[in-house]
Amino acid sequence: MVIPRDKAYQLGYYIEADFLIKTNLNRKMIFGVSHGGYMTDNAVISAKEIETKDCNCTQTDIGFENSSEPKRMVRTVSLIFGLETLKRFYLITGITSTKHITKDVSEYYSTHIDFGAKYFIKINNGFLTINTKFNPEQFSVGLGYSR
Repeated sequence: MVIPRDKAYQLGYYIEADFLIKTNLNRKMIFGVSHGGYMTDNAVISAKEIETKDCNCTQTDIGFENSSEPKRMVRTVSLIFGLETLKRFYLITGITSTKHITKDVSEYYSTHIDFGAKYFIKINNGFLTINTKFNPEQFSVGLGYSR
């Protein structure tokens, strides 16, 4: 689950794959990659041409129907690195590239450094994973299971 700072967005999704690596220092490192996304409610953008009186030309008027703004979407890709500080507790950091899309109007990218924590709870032959991660644009909370 992703909780964006901009309240116009709805809750989003967050998918992550992690790899644990044992080191010679009796500590484990974690490497991961994740993908996330969220969007605003649907809005329809309509464009119509308007003739102008003072020149022999037309201009395009972009109107927004059913909303005060167009639909906006955000897609993120992250690389994650972490180090085990306590048994099965990892402090993580990483970098997230974010693509901001305003439908039919514009696109731009931003990049942020992430910070967070991950904890593995032993359950029989597997682990329940609790994950939190944040950067200036979003806060992510994850719950997963691994074997």
